[in-house]
Amino acid sequence: MVSFGVELESEVNGALVSVQMDGYHGSNAKYLIPTSRNWKCERDGSLNCSKFPSGIAVEIISKKAENTAEMKQMLEEFKTFFRTAGGGNHELKEILNYNNSMGCHIHFSEGKKFKFFKNMTFRGYMQMRVKFFQLLDSSKVIPKATRDKIKAHYGRSYSSLLTRKDYSNMENRRNEFNFNSEKSGNGLEWRSFNILGVETWAEFDEMFRIAFETIEFFCNNRGKFDETLKFKATKKILNTKAEELGDCEIIIESGKHQEVNLTTEHCLSKLQDFNINNKEEFEIDVFLLRN
Repeated sequence: MVSFGVELESEVNGALVSVQMDGYHGSNAKYLIPTSRNWKCERDGSLNCSKFPSGIAVEIISKKAENTAEMKQMLEEFKTFFRTAGGGNHELKEILNYNNSMGCHIHFSEGKKFKFFKNMTFRGYMQMRVKFFQLLDSSKVIPKATRDKIKAHYGRSYSSLLTRKDYSNMENRRNEFNFNSEKSGNGLEWRSFNILGVETWAEFDEMFRIAFETIEFFCNNRGKFDETLKFKATKKILNTKAEELGDCEIIIESGKHQEVNLTTEHCLSKLQDFNINNKEEFEIDVFLLRN
């Protein structure tokens, strides 16, 4: 069974609701809802307000939920608090804003005995990313413009895409996946997930549906993430058609340089742009995605 915790970095419309905050990781907890201990509020100096004249930048942090159902109940509590603030019936965009200084970090764990950083292959993390983008792209609820914003924000500076080097040393806490969080007993932190540009409660629900389904896929399919097809490819691969590669993730490596993580639909044009130091051969990994 998977447990969860969520950190929602938000801009709150202070004209509609008041929020009390503790200091960043402070010891004097301030709770979002006076009658509940499910959500606490902290200051975070990295967050900026961009929409509301009386905007309040706040990190809203859930307590640990023991399973998906409990996490969903806590998210419903979060929604109800803001939707009904001041006796109103507010749409999300009227009372909350998610801009490009903000993320939504999800911690998840399968208990004390199983550790992802010890047991999951690099390929598994790549597959999780691919699955997230697949689910996001297939959503009928999230507008395309918002999907594009979320994807562009996924590899932002404080949640940079996981590379082989990062996977090998597991010390970069500002990665797509923060392994130090799991090592300290707070679950694996998925930092790249975000809800940038989400404006309605329906979109909010849809993004968390996608998140939970992505994590479920990651946890349930870890035994299928063992194979890595690694080979030397000449520049003839530039003439390969995407449909011939199938549904996969491509990682381009040249010596110690490894930055480009691309799904098949984007790989061909990017391969042409990638500087392989004018070499005729370069190494790529192909991660076949099994549904």
